[in-house]
Amino acid sequence: MKFLFSALLVFFLAVLSAGEITLDKEWRIVLPVSGKDPAMERHLRSSALLLRDSVKRAAGLELPIVTEDQARQGRKRLFIGGANAPKTTGIALAPENLWEYAIVAADNDLYLFGNDRRWRKDGSYDAFTLGTVKAVTSFLEQFCGTDFLYPGNDGIAVRKLQKISVPDNLRIQKVPQILYGIGRRQEMFYDIANNMFPAPWYGTYGGHSHNIAIPAAKYAKEHPEYFALIKGKRDLNPRYPAYCLSRPEVQELIYRELLQHADKGYEMVQLAQSDGFRGCECEDCRKLYGISSWGEKLWIMHAKMAERFAKDRPGKLVHIIAYGPTRTPPQTFRKFPDNIVIELAPYTPEIRKRWKWHSVKNGFTAYLYNWGYYHTEGFTPKASSEFLTAQAADFRRDRIRGIYFCGFGELFGLEGPAYYQYLKQLEDPTLKAETLRRRYCQGLFGDAAPEMEKFYNLIDSRLQFDVPGRFQDWNAPALVMNRRSSRDFGEPLRLLQVRWTPEVIAELDRTLTAAEKKNQSRQIKDARLEFDYLKRTAAVASGYAEVLRTNNSADSISLLKAVDARNRFIQTPRPKSLPAHFSGVPDAVLKAGGRMMGLLPMPFTLDAEWLLKENVPLAGRMIEAGKERSGQQVFAPANASDNATDYRNIRARISCRRDDAFLYVTFHFDRLKQEEIMNDGIQVYLGLPRQPETWKKVFVSIKSTSAACSRLVKTGRDNNGQGNIYEPVPVKQRARMTAPAPGCKEASVEIAVPFSWFGRTPQKEEKWLFNAAYQRNRRYTIWQYNLEQKSWRNALDAFGTIIFQ
Repeated sequence: MKFLFSALLVFFLAVLSAGEITLDKEWRIVLPVSGKDPAMERHLRSSALLLRDSVKRAAGLELPIVTEDQARQGRKRLFIGGANAPKTTGIALAPENLWEYAIVAADNDLYLFGNDRRWRKDGSYDAFTLGTVKAVTSFLEQFCGTDFLYPGNDGIAVRKLQKISVPDNLRIQKVPQILYGIGRRQEMFYDIANNMFPAPWYGTYGGHSHNIAIPAAKYAKEHPEYFALIKGKRDLNPRYPAYCLSRPEVQELIYRELLQHADKGYEMVQLAQSDGFRGCECEDCRKLYGISSWGEKLWIMHAKMAERFAKDRPGKLVHIIAYGPTRTPPQTFRKFPDNIVIELAPYTPEIRKRWKWHSVKNGFTAYLYNWGYYHTEGFTPKASSEFLTAQAADFRRDRIRGIYFCGFGELFGLEGPAYYQYLKQLEDPTLKAETLRRRYCQGLFGDAAPEMEKFYNLIDSRLQFDVPGRFQDWNAPALVMNRRSSRDFGEPLRLLQVRWTPEVIAELDRTLTAAEKKNQSRQIKDARLEFDYLKRTAAVASGYAEVLRTNNSADSISLLKAVDARNRFIQTPRPKSLPAHFSGVPDAVLKAGGRMMGLLPMPFTLDAEWLLKENVPLAGRMIEAGKERSGQQVFAPANASDNATDYRNIRARISCRRDDAFLYVTFHFDRLKQEEIMNDGIQVYLGLPRQPETWKKVFVSIKSTSAACSRLVKTGRDNNGQGNIYEPVPVKQRARMTAPAPGCKEASVEIAVPFSWFGRTPQKEEKWLFNAAYQRNRRYTIWQYNLEQKSWRNALDAFGTIIFQ
């Protein structure tokens, strides 16, 4: 079958008529006589049941369902599907026009039919193109007051009507512009009514084919030469392999996979380089096609494969992704082989304009990045109605023919109106976002519609707030391989603080609570569950900002309680649902905030439960140093992502005392033996407030008997955020080490820091800056945690307070 992927949109509507057809109780819903495909019959019968129930809800009519052999001519008949419909109505459907459908009034009967075809052996609806189901849902939307707002039967809203009428010369015939919408499947009627058409005729891998053709697990050991030479070594990354594309056998394997995929019955197959592409640096690859650009090399190679494919599999299409190195169109040629479709990843109007002078007969599709928990937002709302409206109009103008919905459907409770708005605007970009949102709320929430509309309006308004210069390049190999800059790591936290302030969260909570008093539908419960995640996540972000502002111990304990409350909320079992809450990810992913750009930084990574149990504040710690040892205080992990088992099992603690000449800092280890700690290291930091020239550091192994002094020479701020720098300084008096510490029965060490280093002895009640750290197996625990740490380099830069007695 030859696809007309570039066919013009077909839309013919005749409704101007002196008469109309009105449904009444004499009408029958007519299905085809049982045939050879039980699964197809099941889907058509489901459509008939939907039509019957919707008509009853709208106008109170109960229409029986019969088959064609039971429906007498002259009776009022509403046909669903049927082989005779095209002949009777005079409307021919072209098999190559995927999802083409028709709604026709003829001889006082109504016909709803479309292109129906099975593509796979299984019987699920996404194994078919079901143009007839699209005809039924379109008829219900246009004439029966029905809206498909949310997956599931209770997500189908039907408005009350005085009557159901259509023009007596009604003729609608349509080929949707969007021929497929690949993403998380929800359920048949939601997907098809809202133009998220399954594409069982398209053999996609989700974006990349090279790694499918040459899996590292199969070829790396016996043929390392197939893989890219990077910095003098073959790159055998199993997840993101790179290839030596100048090798004929490598190209042949890629092409052979193309053929094998097409031979599984697909009409279009994917051809695309691996994710996180890295070009091979061998001499032959450098010379490949006589050009230096890897994007250009890939375009040439893929175009040559498409030309060969046209001869080997005539009539079938090759889908090539414009992503990463191929995001820029080729410069060495402008006309593509006629069997190529280009997938823009990402799509933007600017990127589409780059293709203005290129000839691509079968046009373009788009890989969407509108949603997905890989975004900075993680599992919080993302795309604004303004953005979605503009994009839908751009797709119509640029004749985008298919969409891969990456990340769609993760947050139906909070993003449901945005999904509905966007899917409807893809079909009709003139529809207004506000109108669709109101229709959504009125259809789903009944008496609570005003409150829910206010709720979603406020969410949408907050999406206009953003972090300047936020990362958006999903083509970056470093991002794919989870290598981000320290600035990128902080973006999720900053975005939460900007968008979801305590005042906004409180207003959303009040509004949702008011709605819940009027309506306890499944959809409101979904909204509550997802909002409570947002509320608890935002509470941590705002609590963190408050601790940074106050440096207050009590505020840091409140922050830990907020982190712990969020963790406990996530650990609470969630009810199974359709759609699955948070796309059904494990608790660990939800706790992390997402993946890639969505990963939440400290304080979300803190072991809040343990820190609260041990009463370890994150800020404003104080310890006294008098003639007797102070009460012992527990160390915290210096790095927020450190393995909890290490510091939980060790539970290192600290105490202090003083005399006129020394500060004595004792490290206590009642869960370790003395010989087990002798190769470990300790650090002490001491200095006067607001006098960085006085700040001193001791870093020494426990088995030492004395330690030298280092002084601060550059602060982390002056060091581009890379941590304070200390250098050794000659002193007359060294620090003294005693292990075990005097008077201690448990494993311990005491370090005596001489006040002579500071040129003075602290007075009673005087407060100095202080910190201490313990190092074991290259991991640090620390007394005063650094809330502003960016990496291990500045993890030890914070100070608490020591009060001398």
